[in-house]
Amino acid sequence: MGAAISLQFILATGIWIFPVEVAWMEALKQEELRIDKRSFDLIPKDIFDVPIDFLELLFDHLSFTDQLQFARCCKYLYSLAIRRPYPKARETPWLIGLTEDPPSCERIYNQVTCYQIGAKSFEHSHLHIIGSFKGWLCVHYGYNLTQLINILSNVHYDLPPLSTVKNFVPSEIKHIRAFGASFCRFMRPNMIAIVSGLGNLGLFKIGGSKWKCHIRKEKYVNLTFYKVKMYAVRKEFNQVDIFEIDDNLELSLVGAIDCSEVIRNSLPPPFQAYLVVDSKDNLFLVLQHRKMFGSVLMAIEFEIFKTRDGKHLVKVDTLDDQIVLLSDTCSEIIDFKDCLPSTFFEGNQICFTTGEFDHDFGIYSCNDETIRWLMPFREMYCLHWMFPRFASQCTCESHPAC
Repeated sequence: MGAAISLQFILATGIWIFPVEVAWMEALKQEELRIDKRSFDLIPKDIFDVPIDFLELLFDHLSFTDQLQFARCCKYLYSLAIRRPYPKARETPWLIGLTEDPPSCERIYNQVTCYQIGAKSFEHSHLHIIGSFKGWLCVHYGYNLTQLINILSNVHYDLPPLSTVKNFVPSEIKHIRAFGASFCRFMRPNMIAIVSGLGNLGLFKIGGSKWKCHIRKEKYVNLTFYKVKMYAVRKEFNQVDIFEIDDNLELSLVGAIDCSEVIRNSLPPPFQAYLVVDSKDNLFLVLQHRKMFGSVLMAIEFEIFKTRDGKHLVKVDTLDDQIVLLSDTCSEIIDFKDCLPSTFFEGNQICFTTGEFDHDFGIYSCNDETIRWLMPFREMYCLHWMFPRFASQCTCESHPAC
């Protein structure tokens, strides 16, 4: 658990993750072993006199490829790249999807980078992406295995199969409603939470041995971790319940956010609700509205609400120059300033997909309230937006193998 995996491991276990840079961490370690005095000729002699704060700021404004090149220069920059808290890099959102037999490993469409994961029937089959969050994919292989995989850092964690969640029936496992995770400052997951198909809650602590199931009278559709607590949206969208989680993964209801007035004044009624937390520690509730066009249910509008005093919701017309990434099971928000320059992505946008087996995706502009539909990839399914991130090495109790 937590050990780096090679590209050969990925192929052997039935996942093809492209591009090949998935093995960059392993390559970095090999490069580190080969570092000698000649490496220092690649960088200015006075690099070690530069304040570390400046170097970290420099790295934050580089792409992953550029960070990789710097990290190969010497041990000092290698450590700066993969051994610092809150690692960042400048990228654009990716679109991740599954395909049975990918004819190509990467496509660029209107500056959207689309990566395909081929579901090959080797050791594990029935590959399914449960969710994507902060650069990590949660992948489920039928009833055999569940994994968390960081594509860029080449790190994975094996989780107990969802079929072992006590009191969950098969239909709950097959259709997961929501996925969320909490992270340490080195961008390693500490805890995983899911909402089952029937609206029940499941928790797993990294380093633990089993899932904890919570079947409550209230049913839920979405969740997130916020300020050491878990927030969950009720099925009726009328309330967000706030839970504390103890060391035994027991839940204690400690508060709630009333959404009834928001829902009552929302026309048409929302199809889905998402909770997202931005880098400034603000909590947002995003409502998605859909409408039938013939036999197709399509997104038509989004509403954004911001929590005030942790108890009330206030409707806002802007995302403060941020981008929300939405899939059916997961959601996150990123700063536009962390994206590479692009004429396609801009602030105050919502990038969304329309369903697990639908192939459509689009971008909603909060500025003019319009949707830009993108050409569907018919051969891809389980589409998820992702903003790639590194996972640094750390010494947390949950990550003894880092």
